[in-house]
Amino acid sequence: MTVLGECEKLRDLLVATDRGEGRIALVSGALGSGKSAVLAEFGREAAESGAVVLGAACSRLDQPVPAGIAGQLLSAAPLPRETLDRMIGLLAAGEKNIRIVHELCGILRELSRSRPVVITLDDIQFADDFSAWLLSSVIRQTRSAPIVVVLTECLPCLAASHRLRAELDRHRHELIRLEPRPTPARSLLARLRKQDRRVLGVVAAMAVLGAEADPGLIGELAEVSAAVVTSALDVLSSAVPLDGGRFRPSDAAAIMADLPADWHSELRTRAAEVLYRHGAAPSTVADHILAAGRPAEKWSLGVLRAAASEASAYGDARLAVRCLELCLAAGVGEQERVDVSRALVRALWLVNPVAAVRRHASFAEGSDCAAHAVRCALWNGDEAAAAAALGSLGDPADKRTADELRLVFQWVFGRALPTSEKDEDPWAEALRALSTVCGQGCSDRANVAAENILHGGRVGETTPEVLAVAVLTLMHGGEPERASSWCDRLVGTSAQRGMRAPHALFLAVSAEVALNCGRTAKAAVEARAALDLLPAHAWGVQIGYPLATLLLAEVACDRLDDAAATAGGQVPETMHATLFGLRYLWARGRYHLAAHHPLAALGDLQKCRKLAKDQERDLPALVPWRSDLAEANRRLGRRADREPAARLPNAAVPAAPLSAAERRVAELAALGHTNREISQTLYVTVSTVEQHLTKVYRKLGVNSRASLPAMYLPRNTPVQVSSCRQVAGRPA
Repeated sequence: MTVLGECEKLRDLLVATDRGEGRIALVSGALGSGKSAVLAEFGREAAESGAVVLGAACSRLDQPVPAGIAGQLLSAAPLPRETLDRMIGLLAAGEKNIRIVHELCGILRELSRSRPVVITLDDIQFADDFSAWLLSSVIRQTRSAPIVVVLTECLPCLAASHRLRAELDRHRHELIRLEPRPTPARSLLARLRKQDRRVLGVVAAMAVLGAEADPGLIGELAEVSAAVVTSALDVLSSAVPLDGGRFRPSDAAAIMADLPADWHSELRTRAAEVLYRHGAAPSTVADHILAAGRPAEKWSLGVLRAAASEASAYGDARLAVRCLELCLAAGVGEQERVDVSRALVRALWLVNPVAAVRRHASFAEGSDCAAHAVRCALWNGDEAAAAAALGSLGDPADKRTADELRLVFQWVFGRALPTSEKDEDPWAEALRALSTVCGQGCSDRANVAAENILHGGRVGETTPEVLAVAVLTLMHGGEPERASSWCDRLVGTSAQRGMRAPHALFLAVSAEVALNCGRTAKAAVEARAALDLLPAHAWGVQIGYPLATLLLAEVACDRLDDAAATAGGQVPETMHATLFGLRYLWARGRYHLAAHHPLAALGDLQKCRKLAKDQERDLPALVPWRSDLAEANRRLGRRADREPAARLPNAAVPAAPLSAAERRVAELAALGHTNREISQTLYVTVSTVEQHLTKVYRKLGVNSRASLPAMYLPRNTPVQVSSCRQVAGRPA
């Protein structure tokens, strides 16, 4: 029933005063059921009808004040100043004597001679003992005077003494029970602050414990008895929806947001201690330590390290970083500091490479230090330092790490470091198979090794670049759809686990795979997403990888304004000493050709040629700069330098002659047309085009359309980019 509906029942009580009779009513209900609103509305209506209304509200905070409620009632009475001062003086004495009762009852009876008197008292369970004693006597006056007493109480009641309620039970009275109404969690604490403090403590404990909340733990954290917890849960169950005696996560969060900061921190610290004593999982205890912002005692440092280890095992690098950083901030011994720092750096490489590089100086000597030094050197593009650090990784326990970092070294710098061919370790053998792709071309053996590594590796444990190379091996080996499928898995897993660096890398790989398959719009979207996910300064020299792919995709989609912005960004100078730098220069040269800037194109492509030759990184299968350099020279009317034919892996003589259909597809692909454009030109399906290209790649021993030899370009036709004109999101 509404507030107005309940007031209608109370209005009937005033009718009895016309006959010189009094009435009593009790409005009872759970927290948030609208008791105070009903009382306030009735008081307003009674005053408008001409009654003398004396109102007071009880509160847990005012309960220790003797006669506090009686004082509230009298201060609202229309009494002479002298009478009021005399009564206040008697109440202040705090003595339970019959004189006070007679004085108070006499005043009320005198007031009721001219008009009805209405007394409203909210939350009587918190009335102070002295006021309850006095008001019990007033209730008895309603038998013979036009006095209406309306009280409210909150159920269930935790108050130890409830004198007024006991007095009511001796008299005939109107009982109005209000139906429970849901209370928004964000306003729950505000409603509870005038209630029993023990209920407030139970609510806060429940919110902090969350999914771990049970009556025993709640009582221990709130420092109350089991009976109080049970009664408090009864109060809450009628006001807020509970799920198995627990707050819903959103409600718990809203309540915690309303807690004072110091109380919240204290509760979190104590919750960690309680859960630790009861054998909760390290990650559960660590959540509370992290929320408190400080370790409780020495035992909590061990919990944080255990939680970090558990988080790393399950791929939650962000949680591992937070736990380990708090360990260091709390202050640990020297050896423990080194151990924690090493674990922290391993986690940081997955979420914040820049922070990992900056912590390099915090390491002592050791194998972890060497592995970290390799990663830092690779990130900075320092080939000599990376090679030297790899040479110091001699501990057999770090063999797998060393093998993986050697493959990453080759991916970054384009050359392999010496390794033992007699190593029979299956993982090392698979990595060696991948390492042959740059120098010897793709092969079935490399494809099998790539699949094995992708199935056996794990995001967060396997070096991310190794998984990236495995995917690209499948792409170059004529398995673009398998490569695309693996990209989707790796991108999804790294995103789910909050590993920003691997997530960005796998997006960049997916972009290259999409570009290779002719899905240029998708390639542009994913390359841009990779760059947006990780700040430019966090990529190190690897920034050239997504930038090159983005440039090639934007040019292929004829989005030259976007490509101009991409080409105008700053890149680290050391990037040019890597394959990423060469690929970026080649891609920027192709942009300048498409934008009709042949002089700028010539500068980039000549620099690409010089670096490739001087650094012995000339890998046409990965960076096919020759035909574009020739086109730049032709447009400028320059006589091109005679370049030796590109030594494409296994491509000196085709393994088998191309069929007429394969040659037509190869010519269009060499011009940069997408698979869909080729299918529309030749009136065949996209699937047929893909099958022909796969056969062409295998026969010529090349990895992609960009690597098709110039001999497959139609005569007198300049090398140009694809003429596709599409927007992001439209299939290529």
